[in-house]
Amino acid sequence: MHSLDQTAGRRLAYSIGFDVDEHVRAACNRRPDDWWLPCLSNTTGKVIDGRQTTEITDLLRERLTGLKWPTTMRVMVRRRKLFDHEQATSFDTNGYRYSAFVTNTPAHGEDGLSVQRADARHRVHARVEDGVRTTKDTGPGHLPSKSWQVNKTWCAAVTIAVDLIAWMRLYALAGALAKAEPKTLRYRIFQTPARLVRTHRYR
Repeated sequence: MHSLDQTAGRRLAYSIGFDVDEHVRAACNRRPDDWWLPCLSNTTGKVIDGRQTTEITDLLRERLTGLKWPTTMRVMVRRRKLFDHEQATSFDTNGYRYSAFVTNTPAHGEDGLSVQRADARHRVHARVEDGVRTTKDTGPGHLPSKSWQVNKTWCAAVTIAVDLIAWMRLYALAGALAKAEPKTLRYRIFQTPARLVRTHRYR
């Protein structure tokens, strides 16, 4: 992606997940608490309680340079307190769970984004990836034919199904079902047997 951004006449911005390894965790632990900023909602812009974000590019600069990562790449991390029911793993330190991502969007300038805004933008992208994953579970992961035309028609039908599920979640479902995966909806709703009822001579 970096090479694509270097092509003349082309501008490519990326925001992708990054591995939280021991170096990232060590950098997170070295960052003072007052450097951690509250995360912002990607819909309202308001502060999200219990989630914080910061940039650790400066703490990883020597390692990033040694690995020949692009100098324009910024490393962001997000942390949240472990829930009461969660068991800490070797990847969770100081009672926090971490996630990281990288972006080539600068911090300043006309196209610049602060740490908080870059984090909010990335979480929108993560939601898109969830949508891609659940869409694959609705049908594209099992194309039925070697025929291009048949598969094209299949994908069109899947697109309609995904749209219908989205609208059903919005208008007809509540609670856990409004956020349920396609597999759950299939077992809880779509595959529920119907019963023919006769009343007033009508079926």
